[in-house]
Amino acid sequence: MRFYNFVETPANLAELAVPLPPTVTFPNGSDVSAGGQLTVQLDAGGDTNVTSFQYSIDGTGLGSTVNATVAGGSATVTVNVGSVMGERPVYAVAVDGGGRVSSVNEGIFTVTSAASLSGTVWNAFFLPQAGVVVQLQPGGHQATSGSDGSYAVTGFAPGSYTITATFGGRCGEVFSGPITISGQDETFDIFLSAFSDDLGHTCAEQTTAFTAASSALTLTGDDAVATVELPFAFPFYGGAYLSAWVDTNGLLSFTDPGGSHPYSGQQPAPVAPAAAVAPFWDDLVVDASASVRTATTGSGTGERFVVEWRNVHRKGNTAQRLSFQAILAPNGTVTTNYDQIDNAAEQGAHAVVGIEAPEGQDRLHYSVAEPVLASAKAITFTRPDAVGELELHSLSGTLTNAVGAAVVGATVILDPTGVSTTTGAGGAYNFTGLVADSYTVEVRMAGRCGAVVREQVELFADLVSDLQLGPDYGGLGYACSTGSSGFVAASTALALTGDDAATMVTLPFPVRFHGETYTSGRVHTNGLVSFGSVSGEPDTWANPTMPTTAAPNAVVAPFWDDLEVDASASIRTQTLGSAPNRSYVVEWRNVGFRPTNAQRITFEVIFHEDGRIAFHYGAMSTPIQQGSAATVGLENASGTVAALYSFHEAALTANSSITYTPAPAGTVQGVLTTAVTGAPVAGATVTLNPGNRSATTAADGSYQFATVPVGEYKVVASTGDNRCAGQYARETMNHPGGTSDVDLSVMVDGDEFGYKCTTAAQTFIPGDVVEAWQGDETVWQKNPPFPVKLYGESYTSAWISANGLISFKDPAYFGWIGSWPGPIPSPAVDGSPNAAVYVLWDDWVVDAQARIATRISGTAPNRQWVVEWRNVHIYGDTNTRATFEVVFSENGQIMLAYADIDPAKSIERGGEGTVGIENGDGSIGFQYLFREPWLASGQGITFTPNPPGLGSVAGTVTCAGTPVAGATVAVADKTTTTAPNGTYQVTAVPAGTWAAIATVPSGACRGSDARQVVVGTNTQVTADFGLAVTATGGGYQLAEQPVAYTAANGTLLSLTGDDAYTSVALPFPVTLYGQTYSTGWVDSNGLVSFINPGEPAPDAWPIPSPAGAEQPNAALYPFWHDWVVDANASVRTAVRGTAPNRQFVIEWRNVHSYEDPRTRVTFQAIIDEAGGYSFAYTDNDGTFLERGGGATIGIENADGTAAIQYTYRQPVLRPGVGLRFTAPTS
Repeated sequence: MRFYNFVETPANLAELAVPLPPTVTFPNGSDVSAGGQLTVQLDAGGDTNVTSFQYSIDGTGLGSTVNATVAGGSATVTVNVGSVMGERPVYAVAVDGGGRVSSVNEGIFTVTSAASLSGTVWNAFFLPQAGVVVQLQPGGHQATSGSDGSYAVTGFAPGSYTITATFGGRCGEVFSGPITISGQDETFDIFLSAFSDDLGHTCAEQTTAFTAASSALTLTGDDAVATVELPFAFPFYGGAYLSAWVDTNGLLSFTDPGGSHPYSGQQPAPVAPAAAVAPFWDDLVVDASASVRTATTGSGTGERFVVEWRNVHRKGNTAQRLSFQAILAPNGTVTTNYDQIDNAAEQGAHAVVGIEAPEGQDRLHYSVAEPVLASAKAITFTRPDAVGELELHSLSGTLTNAVGAAVVGATVILDPTGVSTTTGAGGAYNFTGLVADSYTVEVRMAGRCGAVVREQVELFADLVSDLQLGPDYGGLGYACSTGSSGFVAASTALALTGDDAATMVTLPFPVRFHGETYTSGRVHTNGLVSFGSVSGEPDTWANPTMPTTAAPNAVVAPFWDDLEVDASASIRTQTLGSAPNRSYVVEWRNVGFRPTNAQRITFEVIFHEDGRIAFHYGAMSTPIQQGSAATVGLENASGTVAALYSFHEAALTANSSITYTPAPAGTVQGVLTTAVTGAPVAGATVTLNPGNRSATTAADGSYQFATVPVGEYKVVASTGDNRCAGQYARETMNHPGGTSDVDLSVMVDGDEFGYKCTTAAQTFIPGDVVEAWQGDETVWQKNPPFPVKLYGESYTSAWISANGLISFKDPAYFGWIGSWPGPIPSPAVDGSPNAAVYVLWDDWVVDAQARIATRISGTAPNRQWVVEWRNVHIYGDTNTRATFEVVFSENGQIMLAYADIDPAKSIERGGEGTVGIENGDGSIGFQYLFREPWLASGQGITFTPNPPGLGSVAGTVTCAGTPVAGATVAVADKTTTTAPNGTYQVTAVPAGTWAAIATVPSGACRGSDARQVVVGTNTQVTADFGLAVTATGGGYQLAEQPVAYTAANGTLLSLTGDDAYTSVALPFPVTLYGQTYSTGWVDSNGLVSFINPGEPAPDAWPIPSPAGAEQPNAALYPFWHDWVVDANASVRTAVRGTAPNRQFVIEWRNVHSYEDPRTRVTFQAIIDEAGGYSFAYTDNDGTFLERGGGATIGIENADGTAAIQYTYRQPVLRPGVGLRFTAPTS
């Protein structure tokens, strides 16, 4: 309300009552093709006096009128633009209810030449095809090919489209792909192919009478499943099936689906079918008026199996009823048919019709939530090789036990089909109608020590395969057998009493247990014997299941429980027999169960000189005496594999025995190759320990060790010279007998990025700048004097850990650095860093007698930077100390050196540590050692970079779970499009870190998304794009492209220092994700938000994310990092051009990183009045921070639910390249 101190004239009051002019916008964009139509929106801006608008184009005649949808609202009109090209105006006024007219406002649109596309459509036989519908999307522009196959689409705007062509209905010939059309008279020939899945399954439509099935299944209600046997082996996606699971929800599965799965319309479905036929997958109910039935008709090649869902109704609507069926043929053909189809829901508006492979890796959908079905309209799905009959054979034989007697009533299982049969008279078994393939035949007899037989057969003719049961040696290589007691009372009592106690005993002969030979063992009051060295006395009162890596290991547990040896009990030993058939008895006599000792038990273990281990038990009658709380069995020395007889089960019987017999000695063999290239390595030495055996590789790289006893072994290949073998040259493996294959590779030609490693004597170079740092589990930042090169990146910041490593990525964002060393390479987790040099990663402490020292030597470009850990001690042992260092050379070479290493102390030599180098995401590394005592004073390890090779990036693009065809994927200036199943592959990508950008030009998930990938030589990286439905206002397309830098010298903003922000008035309305803004808040930390964030945001976080402390939304992030605007830097803005094509530029000039003040950058966010944004970068020197390694780059919507994140703390920016975000057109 306005007040006057004078009497206003009526004329002036009338002028003040005139409405404000309307805003004029173009919802579908301001560019339109000649002859096309332009959508114009007129808006009163909330002035409720306005009821209508007058408008005209090219002149101010204002001859057209349109009413506002509501008073003060808007109106949308469509106008024909004619053929006049160039920039043209739309004029408009607002009119109120009293007829008062506002002043004139205008909007500018541009008319461009209409594009056209023509060509010829060729069918699968390369003949011209008439009647093909050719369509461009978005826009729905289409044409139909003529008798000579020619087509022409005209009158549309230039741009990027998806072109599709269809002929012959839903199962006809098709084509789909992306296309960019820049003008008139462009040509494009279309080559049709059959509608099919990746493996070549096709479909066809025909009119066929509905076949009623006769036998009703006991399958009723909602969400129920029943199993049916098939009358023949049904071939489906490479498998052959003799049974199926029928779901009330219109689904037929050939593998166990794990219950019923209604289809709710959600894409992707919460539980997708696998190895399934979906004649009508929906949410269905089989009530009293409905049934599910089966029938078998015909014979031979004409035999058919029918599954009919009769008169079922859609859940929640009993009026929506239909009948449908799936008909299976012996050649793998599937036919679906329908009856009682009356409305859209019954026509499939909410259902899926199609077939899907096991694991869902391939599928052919006839329809998804589309009302296209009809009564008696059958759909036939045909296998690509269904022309002739399947090759079927029989498999038969007899089953005998270990002494050759027939075994009757045993179950014989055939994999991968899962079918089974039972042996009959004489132990005979028989399978018929099996598809030619490889099968595994297995029989496993009942019982904890049941005999087994498992054989691989190649079935390409009728085959007789006799089976003979034998011991089940399991994963540990020990078979158990049960029998009568044979208890031997031991004579010599040990001085071992009390609760949770143990003592070491000397064995009377070397005891062989799982590959190791022991001369002493540790007897525990709690009913077990353990072997090998341990650190301290492990707790044994709480008995775990086995295997477990927790100590104790190398366990023989006749009855591990919480037991006590009191005055009424004892533990005794005795040696029996004479060599080589001696036995050693350890007996627990009358020991009590804690805590009351009210119940007692007597048992023993007997170690036989031939390697057998026997448990013997005395009287027992209660569940606790029978093992209801005990662990019984054997475990290997690493706690990785066990022969568990029972755990917390009352499985033991009185006066019985359990004897474990090791498997016969077997073979360990494999092939040695060169890492990365895969070339065989001949003449190399491979060692097997324990046993200290060695073998020399043959010309094809093969090696073999025969007569290897059961056990855990370390197989190691050596290079024979000073080249490091790397992490793939050794493997610790469990050999359970038989043949064990262990393939190894040596990294003599470098790792996947080209680093080579050598060892040699090295003079230690002490640091001359001694830091005052002390502590445990501590990290200190100290930046190197020159960019340190590591796996293609150049780092200007470093974090030195007390635990013997340097990481070049900030632990505050990439996880703390722990003291428990692990193998490398491995992805970053808390406690395990990446982008690191592991000089000797272990739990070291820098105390008052220790120091971290550094040194800089030489002149550029040949400088060296030394970081030394001097006299550090291992945690908990101040007498175990070591000195070691890393020397970084400016040319990228990395050298590790060691001093004061006690050769008698395994820890100082690396026995519990990790030594090596690793890249930024833990995907590539060169591990010199992991828990191997290989280090010595005066030793040097040198890592030398070499030019990396090429790799590839592959993956799948999906839209809400559905594969996207024709999407564009760009990596490292290389582009490809996705196949019909959504897959892609980009080859010949240089090793390094890149952004992979997927762009879907149209559809529900239109727009771009980005992933960061690290590519190695001869490796393929997976980058899947699981796109969600495009958010409101979304659909931006992202591209890496040159963006010219022009200095913004317009306005100097009052942003200085660290962590500041200020508001700026935008020179024109800016739209971001469908919302329009007039003010921006510019943050010194490299971002601009269009909603007041309330504070600056120095720490870059992933986007999208809901608004929070120092996490803005509705923002452009050209380079979000902790930047500082000092006296040598500034933040500026400028406006370029004229309306409606102005640009607003925000420039961060020469700002420096808080993390590394020597890192300075200049970059810009360029906002286009016509829509879209560009990010420009200048002086990118290729170092980690300047490439975005500590930044977030992208755009984000107002509520933090949608964004395009080009990178989050990954170095993917490239010198000379900027980013362009193209705004959606609708």
